[in-house]
Amino acid sequence: MAEVKVVSCLTNGQLIMKIFYLSILLLFSFFASAGVDKTYTPNEIKADFRQLYTGLENASYDLYARTPKSVFESEFNAWLTSVNGPVTHLEAHKQFMRFTALANIAHTKIEYPIDLLMAHLSNGGKLLPISISLKENSVFVDDYYGISESVAVGDEILTVNGVDAYSWVQQLQQYIAADNAFLANTALEEGFAPYVWLHEGELSNYKMTLRRTADNKLYELEQPTLAFEQHRNGLKQSNQKPESKPREFKIIDDVGYLKPGPFYNIDTNAGNDTWNNETFEQFIDNAFTHFIEKNVHSVLIDLRNNPGGSNTFSDLMVAWFADKPFKFASDFKVKVSQLSRKANTERMTNSSNPSALNKQLETFYERRNNGEIASFPLELSQPNEREKSIAHLPVAVYALVDKSSFSNAVSVAAIIQDYDFGTILGEETADLATTYASMEHFTLDNTGIRVGYPKAHIIRPNGNKEPRGVVPDHSVSSLELALNFIRSQ
Repeated sequence: MAEVKVVSCLTNGQLIMKIFYLSILLLFSFFASAGVDKTYTPNEIKADFRQLYTGLENASYDLYARTPKSVFESEFNAWLTSVNGPVTHLEAHKQFMRFTALANIAHTKIEYPIDLLMAHLSNGGKLLPISISLKENSVFVDDYYGISESVAVGDEILTVNGVDAYSWVQQLQQYIAADNAFLANTALEEGFAPYVWLHEGELSNYKMTLRRTADNKLYELEQPTLAFEQHRNGLKQSNQKPESKPREFKIIDDVGYLKPGPFYNIDTNAGNDTWNNETFEQFIDNAFTHFIEKNVHSVLIDLRNNPGGSNTFSDLMVAWFADKPFKFASDFKVKVSQLSRKANTERMTNSSNPSALNKQLETFYERRNNGEIASFPLELSQPNEREKSIAHLPVAVYALVDKSSFSNAVSVAAIIQDYDFGTILGEETADLATTYASMEHFTLDNTGIRVGYPKAHIIRPNGNKEPRGVVPDHSVSSLELALNFIRSQ
């Protein structure tokens, strides 16, 4: 369901780290001139803050689902009162991120300011050369891009600048839109160093106490922040694996392996072509045709680290092994608002061939008043005909998920599990199967900051309203273990 089911295609952290660690020096001159030193008058910034709060309140499905209105009001009034002089773009972005993240809803969000980060780096700015993992209120080194020979992956970070490491890390989560701590931790792991810079600015160094995994001994580290080129050099020496293809299929020991990649068009730079699924459909058809030709006994769909997208893409894949009609949700409740009407109209205007879904949504809005909530009439997606299906063949279907399976990837896993189309392997997803989603955006008049909000409440296919991720049928921690499990069946 293209624009209705669209949620954020990349988490904050994924987007940050993907851009940061790619060779994008050619973009530096552009970002350096992006007006990062721009300031706004108190009247301008207050107007945007009011627009932000009003827009979120009027258009979100339920802004106060997890955070009382009194908390928003207190933060709103306190910051408005505190503004008595010019405000920089960075400070405005930070405050608006914090305010929006109060909702504790992943799709009520303002994205990380990538342009500001890149401008900082292009001007010789530095970041902390460490990435982390969070486990049971403890912080560990996940990778290290510095030059100290003392630091090893897996070492526990105990203190940072004299503060308990986990408490220090929690300060960074005020910028992250997340439904729960699991999701917030996952996003922070993927964008740790950029969030440190966002919160604290550039410090010359960080004093840390760590516990070495190898012998359980404590050691001190005075780690300087490093420039972009120094991070890249450290990255080359780290244990990072080469980036795999975004989409691929192959045979692994008689198992058909399919990595569908994001459920949107990755083969175009044109924004109005993002939801053209023709190339994706061809890829999926080629994959399953190949599996049939090779007479595989099982198919493993790898949804790990998948940012999601739209079910107008994923349904094309599920239809290959579905043995009955299916829907991505048991209920899809949409709140009508002027901002959502505007977003859908703009999509239709900017598209040379508006989708049937856009037109259906337009009709849905025309029949209702702003503020009204109603169930959107979901149509059943149909299984493919026999010539484009493995449902009638003795082929077992498995899907592999992890905590970084997001958005529509979680929806796909829920469909497979709830309709008994296959078996889910991996680890519980941080993102939720029943969720506030179907993201739309509006732009603040003065700062130009883009604000995301969920216009709908999506209930997973089996009707379970618990706000939890997809729990795998069998827990495995790697592709190799997943393949071993499949071979044992």
